[in-house]
Amino acid sequence: MMFKGGQEQLKAFKVSSSTDMTQSVILRLWLQEFYIPTESTSIHFLKSKLCVGCARGFEVVSLETLETQSLLDQADTSLDFVARKESIRPIHIERLNGEFLLNYSDFSFFVNRNGWRARADWKITWEGTPEKFALSYPYIVAFEPGFIEIRNIETSAVHILTGKSIRMLHSSTREVRNGLTYLLFIF
Repeated sequence: MMFKGGQEQLKAFKVSSSTDMTQSVILRLWLQEFYIPTESTSIHFLKSKLCVGCARGFEVVSLETLETQSLLDQADTSLDFVARKESIRPIHIERLNGEFLLNYSDFSFFVNRNGWRARADWKITWEGTPEKFALSYPYIVAFEPGFIEIRNIETSAVHILTGKSIRMLHSSTREVRNGLTYLLFIF
């Protein structure tokens, strides 16, 4: 999902179920609105929260209270490289073994659920400026119009496929066949 203009309103739908006197299930749908006062570039669904990529970084929105807070903990000085870098875009987030892999336009790194750097010595600095990401463990795949960069998360090995007008169309870990995650892209 892409949002432009800086005046976005994201609408969260909350479904609740209850039973009445006849034991039939009644579904109620509530519309909840919240506002993030900056340009939003992506939205990711976590277990019980939303994570919105925006100009300030990744913001976590509670679906219960609609409170917003930064995913990164400002007290962690090992994350200063993120704050110092200007004009980076948060693009994609993946949950991996209890950690979050945060993918920005310039780099990727892991944080724990409290927003602290999870692997102090692990960071990918991208060769280009990716626009989309896909995860097919142990590989993270970064797409940009001129090439696809494939990195092994465990070994840091890199492979680059060049092309023209490359776009990622779809990535899904739910559509797995023969142990492979499907990535659809156009060269």
